[in-house]
This record gives sequence, C-alpha cells and structure tokens, in this order.
Amino acid sequence: MANKAELFVLSVIFLVPCVTIVAQALKAPSLFAVHPAANAVGFLFFMPGAIYAMAARKGSSDHQTRILLTKVHMVFQLLTLVCMSVAGACAYMTKETYKKPHFTSTHSWVAGATSTLFTLNLLGGLGTTFAGKTNYQWKNPGHRIGGLLTTVLGAAAAVYGIYSGSWGKTQLGESHQFNLSVLTILGYLLLIGKAIVTKPPRSVNKQA
Repeated sequence: MANKAELFVLSVIFLVPCVTIVAQALKAPSLFAVHPAANAVGFLFFMPGAIYAMAARKGSSDHQTRILLTKVHMVFQLLTLVCMSVAGACAYMTKETYKKPHFTSTHSWVAGATSTLFTLNLLGGLGTTFAGKTNYQWKNPGHRIGGLLTTVLGAAAAVYGIYSGSWGKTQLGESHQFNLSVLTILGYLLLIGKAIVTKPPRSVNKQA
C-alpha cells in the first residue's frame, strides 16, 4: 500500500513543525493560540495525510485498497476543514475582541483563498461521491486540479502563518521560524512530487 521508508520520512518532515507549533501553543494558551495549533494539525497532519492517501491509491492495483484509501482521503479532508474552521473562528474572535481590522496580512488573504477553494473542491468531491448511488471510484480532472491548487495555497498559507504577526516570532523564535518553514516547503514539494510522478499499475481496472 505504501513505501514504509517514504512514509516515515514524510511523517517526520511534517510532524516536526506540527508538534513544535502545537507544543508552543500549549505553553502559552490563549484563544489566539488555538489558531496556529489548529492550522498546524490541519495543514501539517491531516492535509498531507489526505494527499498521501490518494498518491498511494494511484499506485495500487487492489480494488479494496483503493476504496479504503479514498475513504481515508475523504475523512482526513473533512478533518482538515474542521481544523481550518476552528482556526479561522479563533482568529476572527480575537480580532473582534481587540477591535482589530480583518484581512490586513498576506497570510489572511492566502488563507481565505485556500479555505474557499478547499471547501468548494471538497463539496464537489462529496457531491460526486454521494449524489445518487454512492461511488468511491470516480475520476474528475477538475477535482484533481482544484486539489493541487488548494495544496499549493495551503502550503503558502502555512508558511506565511509562521511569519505572520507577532506570535511566530515570540513563541517560535526567528531560527525556528526559518527551520519550520523550510520543512513545510520541503514536505509539500515531496508530497506533490509523489502525487504527480506516481504511475498507476497496468493491471488497474479502467473503471477503478
């Protein structure tokens, strides 16, 4: 189903920044601290997991395995949406509390674009899967392109988030900001590369 060494390397690359950000948020708990923590879990755990599941599905010839990986992809993307929603709500409420204007940073605009495209693509995928007879074995180039664009935007939003405002500099420090950004970019480059270069086996049913 998956190359264990490959999965281990990707897991380390994504989990190091994810755990670091969550740990720092827990050290200095606040309503706003939930924002980076939830985004870290969403964009550095669930979203990469969802993408990896589909890349692994692409390389599998087993019918049941392909369906299982599609379901993993769907569940992880739904959990990503939950994390994005919680993070966005916490940022919004914090700014409202302190009477600060919204959408004043590059991070906020990229995040807004990411969440919008992500939600539309997710709804499209759910509609295609469950409208009428449930079908986990469909193909839609538009959904794939939307997913790729969302992934790129999500990676950009994550990196901008590490540097946006004072939280990252205060809680992570400049050296950690740089290191975590490099790991995030590297992880997404490897993940997107895998999704693109993975070739389906010849034995895959054309309807699968």
